[in-house]
Amino acid sequence: ELAVRAAIEIRDEAHRLGLNVTAGINTGEVYFGADAEEGQEFTLMGTVIDLAARLAGRAQAGQILVGESTRRLTWRAFEFTPLALEIKGVEGPVTAYQVERLLPHPKKARGIEGLRAELIGRDEEFAKLKEALAKVLKGRGQMASLIGEAGVGKSRLVAELKEVALAPDEGRPIPLWLEGRCLELGTAASYAPFLDILREHFAWSVEDDDRRRRERILSSLQEMTERVNLPGERFEEIYPLLSRLLSVRLEGEWEERLEGDSPEQIRRRTFVAVRDFFVALARQQPVVLVFEDLHWADSLSLDLISLLMEGLHLAPLFLLCVYRPEREHKCWHLGTIAAQKCRGRYTELYLRELSHRQSRRLVASLLRSEDLPPSVRALILDRSQGNPFFIEEVVRSLVEAGAVYQEGDTWHAREDGRAIVVPQSVQSVVLSRLDRLSGDLRGVLQVAAVIGRVFRRRVLERAAQQEAGLEGTLWELEDRALVYQERAVPEVEYSFKHVLTQEAVYRNMLRRRRQEGHQRVAEAIEALYPDNLEEYYEQLAYHYEEGGHAEKAVEYLLKAGEKAKRNSANEAAIAHLTRGLELLKTTLDTPERIQRELDLQVALGVPLVLTKGHAAPEVERTYARARELNEQVGDAPQRFQVLLGLRRFYFARGELQTAHDLGEQLLTVAQNVGDSIPLSRAYMMLGETSYWLSEFAQVRKHCEKGLACYDPLEHRSHMFLYGNDTGIGCRILEALALWHLGYPDQALERMHEVLALAQELSHPFTLVFALYFAAVLHQLRREARAVQERTEAVLRISAKRGFALYLAWGTILRGWVLAEQGRENDGIDQMRKGIAAWQAIGAAVTLPKSLASLAEACGKVGKAKEGLRLAAEALAAVDVTGERCWEAELYRLKGELLLLQGEAEAEIEACFLHAIDVARRQCARAWELRAATSLSRLWQGQGRKENAKELLQEIYGWFTEGFDTADLREAKALLDALA
Repeated sequence: ELAVRAAIEIRDEAHRLGLNVTAGINTGEVYFGADAEEGQEFTLMGTVIDLAARLAGRAQAGQILVGESTRRLTWRAFEFTPLALEIKGVEGPVTAYQVERLLPHPKKARGIEGLRAELIGRDEEFAKLKEALAKVLKGRGQMASLIGEAGVGKSRLVAELKEVALAPDEGRPIPLWLEGRCLELGTAASYAPFLDILREHFAWSVEDDDRRRRERILSSLQEMTERVNLPGERFEEIYPLLSRLLSVRLEGEWEERLEGDSPEQIRRRTFVAVRDFFVALARQQPVVLVFEDLHWADSLSLDLISLLMEGLHLAPLFLLCVYRPEREHKCWHLGTIAAQKCRGRYTELYLRELSHRQSRRLVASLLRSEDLPPSVRALILDRSQGNPFFIEEVVRSLVEAGAVYQEGDTWHAREDGRAIVVPQSVQSVVLSRLDRLSGDLRGVLQVAAVIGRVFRRRVLERAAQQEAGLEGTLWELEDRALVYQERAVPEVEYSFKHVLTQEAVYRNMLRRRRQEGHQRVAEAIEALYPDNLEEYYEQLAYHYEEGGHAEKAVEYLLKAGEKAKRNSANEAAIAHLTRGLELLKTTLDTPERIQRELDLQVALGVPLVLTKGHAAPEVERTYARARELNEQVGDAPQRFQVLLGLRRFYFARGELQTAHDLGEQLLTVAQNVGDSIPLSRAYMMLGETSYWLSEFAQVRKHCEKGLACYDPLEHRSHMFLYGNDTGIGCRILEALALWHLGYPDQALERMHEVLALAQELSHPFTLVFALYFAAVLHQLRREARAVQERTEAVLRISAKRGFALYLAWGTILRGWVLAEQGRENDGIDQMRKGIAAWQAIGAAVTLPKSLASLAEACGKVGKAKEGLRLAAEALAAVDVTGERCWEAELYRLKGELLLLQGEAEAEIEACFLHAIDVARRQCARAWELRAATSLSRLWQGQGRKENAKELLQEIYGWFTEGFDTADLREAKALLDALA
C-alpha cells in the first residue's frame, strides 16, 4: 500500500511540474544477487521484478499499473480497473490493474493475512438488509436496527451491505453512503453521529477555515435549491442552523437570524433543518445513513433519528442503526418508536452467537481449509461460544504464535499439540497477541487505545512522539489486523479492528501510563487544532480528566456545557456542567476554584430552567449556591445575573414577595455598578412583581424609571440574554397598570406602541410577549374579537417556535374567547387544558387570573357550584402567593355565582362590598367599577334604587375616558335605568 501511495504522490507532483511519469508495481518473493552485466553489482532480481518493469513499460503517461498480488493486498485502500495486457515473454494475456484513486473510506481487512472469511450464519439477516436497501433504491424510505453484543458481526454485515450498495449496476442508482459514529467519552457529545456524517458529506479538510466551510455548506444547499429539492425559504432557514450545529462561525445577517430564538427554539428548528436537509439530499440521490454504536449516543441524536423516521415517506432515505442491546439506554426504545412512526418501513435484526456448526465453518473459512486438527478446533469452538470475533482472534493468535502452521494447503498443530493453550476470553486472546508485539508496536497501539477506538494519524504521531517510522508501524499493525485505515478525508484516520481490541489494550495499561497518555493526547489536540478547538471540547475534557488534570478538565467541561447550550442541547449541557462541579470537588480550595464553581453554577441555571421548569427545586439550589459563591467573590455583574435567576425561580413559584425583595437587591446591585442596562432591567422586574402584587401605582413609577434609563440602540442586544426587550416589558406593564387604575384608553394607546415596537425588533419571543399581554388588555376591556386575533397570533408563533409558556397561556385565552362567543363548554375544555399545561411546568403565578376566567365560564353554563369551587381555589392561591391583582374581580365573581345559585342576598352583598373595598385599597378603579355595577344591580332588584344610583354614580363620575368600553357602557345603561 505504501508503494502505491508513493506512486500516486510522485505522479501528482510530477504532473504539477509539467512532467509525465508511469509506474509498475508488483508484489512477491525476490532474491538479492549479482548482475553480471552490471559489473557484479548486487541488485534485486526475479520474475516479480521483471513483471513490475514490464507493467511500467506498458503504462501510458500518468498511468499506474499493478499486478494481481499487489491488488489483492491493497484492494481495501484503492479503486482499481482490471486490464488484460500482452506482456513480452509471458504466454497469453496478463491481468493487470490500473490504480484509479485512493478510497476515502478504506475497506476493512478481513481474515488471516488480509483474506476475508465467508459471511457465515447471517444469510437471513443479510437478505433482509439487502431487501430494505432495494426498496430504498426504488424510492421507498426504510429503517433498520442491527442489534447485537460486541463481536457478533454487526460491523461485518454493514461492510457487506456497503459493498453491495456501492457496486456498479446499470439497473439501479448508486446511493450516497454516509456513516456516523458515537464515541465513549463519559458524557456523550451532542449530535456526535450527525456531526460525523455532515463533516464527511461536506468533505472539509483540516486546513479549511470558517469561510471555506461556509462555502461548502452554501454550495450544497444551493445545489438542492437549483434542483428544486429544497424551497428557497428553507435554504435560508437551514443554512445558519447547520452552520451553528457544526460550530462554523457566521457573519452579518445570518448570525442575526438566530439571535431572536431561545435555546429550545433553536433545538426544534435544528431538528427540522437536519431532517429537511437529508430529505432534500435523498431526493437528489438515495441516501444511506449508518449510525454506529448508538449505545453510546446522546439523547439529542436519538431524538433526531426519531424525527428522521417521519421523513422516510418523503424520499429514498435508509436509516441503519447499529447498537448493542443496552436495555437501560435510550437507544433500546428506537424499535418501539419506529414501529409507531414508520410501520411497514422498519426492519429489526437481532444478531445472536453462531451455532457450533456455523462456528466450525467460520474456522474453516478463515484458514481456507478443514484440516485443522480436531483437538485444536474443539478447543477454539468451546472457548469462543459462537462469537465470530473471538473465533477469528483465537485462530489468528494461534497462527501468530506458531501453534498452528500451514504446509501447502494443509494446517497442522505443532508436535506438542496437547500443550496448545486457547485463551479463556476475548480480552485474554487479544492480550496474548499483544504480548508477541515488539515494544515499539505495543507502545504505539497503547497510545492509540488511549485516544479511542477511532484515532487520527496526526494526533497519534504527536502523542506517541514517534514521527519517524510511524507509517511502517501502522502498516504492520494493519497487517496484523489490529487496526485499519478508516478514512483519508478530511485527514487520515484509523480505527481498531474491533472495540474489544481497543478496550483490552487500554485496560491492560498501567494506570500511570494511561494518565500520561491522556495528558499527551489532550496536549496534541490543543496543538494541532487551535483554530477549531470548539469541535474537541468534549474530547479534551475527557482526556484531561482521565489524565488526572482536574483543573483543565473542568475548564473544558464548562466550555462544552456552554457549547451545548448554544446548540440547545440542554441535557448534555447539564451533564457536562454537573460533571465539572463533581470534578471540582477534588481540587484545592482556592479563590480560582471558587470562581470556577461560580461560573459552572451560573451556566447551569438556564439549561435547568429550560428542562426542569422555572420552579424546579434544582433551579433554586443552583442559584442559591451561586449567590453564596458570588458573595465570596464579590463580582457585581455576575451577582446581578445570579439574583436575576433566583428571582425568576421565586416569581414562577408564586412567591411574589420574595421575588420582589430580590428585585430590590437587583436594583441596589445595578445602581452600584452604574450601568443603565441592568438598571433598567431591575426597574422592570420591580414593576412586574408590583403588578401581580396589585401595587398598580408603583408599577407606573418603576416602569417610568426603567424607561428613563433605557436606550433602544444600546439595550436591545440584551434581550437575547434576558429573553425579551426591557423597554417593551416596561411599556406592557405600564399599559396594564393604566387599565387597572382607570385609564382604559391610555392603556390601549400604550399597548399599540408596544406592538409597533415589537414588530420592528424581529425578536419572536418579545413579539409573542407583546401579543399575549395585548390580548390580556383586550380581555380586560372585554373585546373578544380583538382577544381572538391576538391570541391566534400568539398560538401560531408559539407552536412554530416551541414557546411552551405562551402555548399554555394562549390556550386559556382561546377558551375565554370561545366562552364569550357562546361556545362555553368548548371554552371550558380549552381553559382546563391550558391551565394543566401551565401547572405541568411547575409554576403558580397567574393561576388566580386563569381560574377566574374558568369560573366565569362555568357560571355562564349554569355550573355555579363548580364556579364557586374554582373561585375558592383561586382565592386560596391569592392568600398563599400574594398575587392580588385579580382579587377584587374574584370576590365579585363569587358574588355573581352565589346569586346564580340562589344563595342568601346578604352573603352576595358581602362579596360585592369586599370586592369594592379591595379595589379601593389597590386604587383599581376598573375593578371598583365592575364590583359597584354588580352591587348596584343587586340593590336595584331589592328596590334600593337610590343607594344603587349613589354608589354607581360616584365611581362612574370619576372616569374621564373609556366610555365606549363594555364596562362603562353597562354602568351608564344601569344609571339610566336607575334615574
